[in-house]
Amino acid sequence: MVKESIILSEDEYCSDFSDDFELNPTNKQYDEFNETGAFEKDDIDHCDNSNDEVHDVRDGEETNRLGSIIMSQTQHQTQQQQQGLDTLSVLSRVKFELSREYTFFSLHDLNHTPGTNTEEQKCCVINVQKSFAPTGIFVVLFRCAWLAVTIVDIALDHTLLHLKYLTELTLTLTLTYQILGLFLSLSASFDCLKTTRFSAANLCYQPVETSMGEICEPGIIVRIVWFLYGLCVVSELVVMIGYWAFIYEGDAISFDNLYKHLFIGFIVLFDGNVVGRIPVRCKHVSLFVTFGICYMLYTVYYSYFQLNGDGVLYSALDWRNDFHSAIVIASIFVISGPLAFSFCWLCSSWSRWCTFDCRRRFYHGEVSYKELGGEDII
Repeated sequence: MVKESIILSEDEYCSDFSDDFELNPTNKQYDEFNETGAFEKDDIDHCDNSNDEVHDVRDGEETNRLGSIIMSQTQHQTQQQQQGLDTLSVLSRVKFELSREYTFFSLHDLNHTPGTNTEEQKCCVINVQKSFAPTGIFVVLFRCAWLAVTIVDIALDHTLLHLKYLTELTLTLTLTYQILGLFLSLSASFDCLKTTRFSAANLCYQPVETSMGEICEPGIIVRIVWFLYGLCVVSELVVMIGYWAFIYEGDAISFDNLYKHLFIGFIVLFDGNVVGRIPVRCKHVSLFVTFGICYMLYTVYYSYFQLNGDGVLYSALDWRNDFHSAIVIASIFVISGPLAFSFCWLCSSWSRWCTFDCRRRFYHGEVSYKELGGEDII
């Protein structure tokens, strides 16, 4: 006859059988519970046949307390090990993305599983369509509504001369990202486009290369969307910080002001991390650094050549009349970029329970990192 097993928790065992079976730290049955957390049915039958023995309720309570201590210590050790793996995963991913062999728009992604062996390091390939061109009626409606709000906001008060301001310049770049992102979602969502050159199969084709020496990058449209997202999400956050810290003077707050200097930064972040799954790479920090340095040089040129009469683009960046203050503001501007980028990178890598192992991303395939020709990460 096959032995039938009944799984009992420690509390159930102590409450139901403390009158029939003596538990203590040296008892065979308690040792089995301490090791496996389960009792066989024969053990329970043994409890039923021990009615003639005198039992002490305090022994059961002591056993319950000792079992709880053991379980608590085990959980604490498990949490410490998991925290170590999460930290190791973040450091490994940073080193992986900054390696020389890793291209700027590479779809390879390091997926570190628990363990320290090279064979356990997995290099996955990002799913292009799900990450950059999410489908569904709610996705299309969200992106259409967001695009409409941005267009209306720009149409109300926007000219080419306003592009000299960082807010308007960044908003124009974000608008371009919105148009291309919506275009990709439409091409992937509707069957009428699947037989044309604008189909998701053409725009979001999935590379199949599995060698680190070969290029594993998406098409040109997806790369443009990727480039714009990496630049816009950081720029919008820096605009938000800079405006409320140095530009805002307590004037009346309108929706237009809130949208351009607060809402849109978080909406871009939401679109890239929740609506889609656009990965942010460590090398992408160079996008904003280059953009920020170029814009600071433009403000110097604008001030010293006194464009627009007085040459003052922002009162906090008056290079001719208050050079030292302008240097401080420019330094804060350049430094805030990498800080904002770090926040965006963590959001891109974030998974449940505050871990950063990129498990929320969509992958197309998985091969071992050693097979890709990579060196040991850890």
